[in-house]
Amino acid sequence: NEAGWVGYVIRGEQRRRFEPGAFGSLDAVMAEWQPLRAATAATILGLTGEERESRRPLPWDTSKTVSVDEIVWYVVAHDQYHRGQ
Repeated sequence: NEAGWVGYVIRGEQRRRFEPGAFGSLDAVMAEWQPLRAATAATILGLTGEERESRRPLPWDTSKTVSVDEIVWYVVAHDQYHRGQ
């Protein structure tokens, strides 16, 4: 979620694909996720008001856009959803 929305859509990095079978334990997930979380936090905390209002094309339909602020809220909501699981 964070690699896709924050890394790929907001920062414009190359899209990362993860193979779920490669994560055999929670420690393996955390080893990959912790650097992503740090990069996400740094990106979000560093956004200016203008950057938050800027828009990005949706990966699956580039004719439609979403604001960076909406992406940030989606990432937060997605994280909380999985915490609740």
